[in-house]
Amino acid sequence: MIPFRLIAAFWPALRGTVLRSRAFPGLLGGGGAAPGPLSEDPWPADPAVAHALLTGSVPVHGLALPAAEVWRASQEHAPATAAALHGFGWLDDLRAHATP
Repeated sequence: MIPFRLIAAFWPALRGTVLRSRAFPGLLGGGGAAPGPLSEDPWPADPAVAHALLTGSVPVHGLALPAAEVWRASQEHAPATAAALHGFGWLDDLRAHATP
C-alpha cells in the first residue's frame, strides 16, 4: 500500500499530467449516449391522496389518520403502516396533484 504522504507529495505534478492526458476522459467511463426520457411514469401517483394530505388527513393502508396524530398512530398500527408513514411515497402523490 502506498503511504498517503507519498501520494500527497507527488500529487501536484501528477495532477497536471493526468488531467492533460488524452486518456483521461476515457478513465471517467463516459462517452456513451445519454438516456432518453421515460415513456411513462415508473411511480404511479394518486392526486386524491395528495388532496387528502393537503386537507389534513393522511391516508395510509385504507386508514385516514388525522395529520396531528400521525406519529402516535404510527406506533399503534402494524409495522407496514408505520413504514408507509415514514416513507416518501406521498411525494409522488403531491407531484401528481400539481401536474395539470
